[in-house]
Amino acid sequence: MSIVTDGRMQRLWTDAQQYPEWATTRLWEHIFNRVIFTESKWVVSSQQPPTHQAGDLRRVDLVVEEIDGHAQTVGTLLFVEAKRAAASPSDVMEVEYQAFTAACAYFVETGIERLWTMTCVGTRARLWIFDQKSNYLIPFVPPGDGLADIDEYLEISTHGTTLVEGLKFCKDHMRPPSDLLETTGASPRPANVTLPPSWHDDEVTIVDSQRRS
Repeated sequence: MSIVTDGRMQRLWTDAQQYPEWATTRLWEHIFNRVIFTESKWVVSSQQPPTHQAGDLRRVDLVVEEIDGHAQTVGTLLFVEAKRAAASPSDVMEVEYQAFTAACAYFVETGIERLWTMTCVGTRARLWIFDQKSNYLIPFVPPGDGLADIDEYLEISTHGTTLVEGLKFCKDHMRPPSDLLETTGASPRPANVTLPPSWHDDEVTIVDSQRRS
C-alpha cells in the first residue's frame, strides 16, 4: 500500500520524481523523521561521514543513530545512500557500492560486524544487510539477488507500507539477526564501479583481507 497519503508527502514525492538527488534525500528524511524514527532517542542526520576519522571527506546521504537517555552511547543503526529517480543502471550500481563501502568503513572503525543499509532511487528503495563475513550486501526488503536492478526496488506509492514494516524491523533489531543470514545470500559484488571524487573504498580491501584470513 501507498504511504503517500497527504498533500505534503505528495509534494515531496512529486519533487523526488522530477529533481536531482537532493529531492530524493529530502523525501526520505521526511519519512524517517515523521513516520519511522519519531522517538527522541533517534537522530536522523544528512551528509555525515561514515567514520569519525579526521580528514574523511566521504558523506553518507542519511545516517540514523540511537542515543541513549544519558547521552553516553551513540550507535549507528542505518546508512542510507540516494540517487535521483532518473538514475542509470551504473548509478544504481554506484549507490549500492557506496552503501557497502560506508558499512565496511564503519566496521573497520568500530569492529561491529553487522549493519543495516538502505539505497534509494527517487521514490523507490531497498533495504540491505551488511555482514562482515559476506562478500557483498545481502538483500533484506525486498529479497532477491539482483545487482543494481531497479525493478527489485519498492516504490512508496504502491509498496510503501512494506518498506515501513522493514524499517520498523530494523528499528527493533539494532543489529541484523543471524537467522536472516541463513535464509538469503549476498548480491554479487560488481567488478568495476566508479565512485564519486570524494569517495574511496580502502576499507573494502581491509575487510576482504580479514575475511580471507
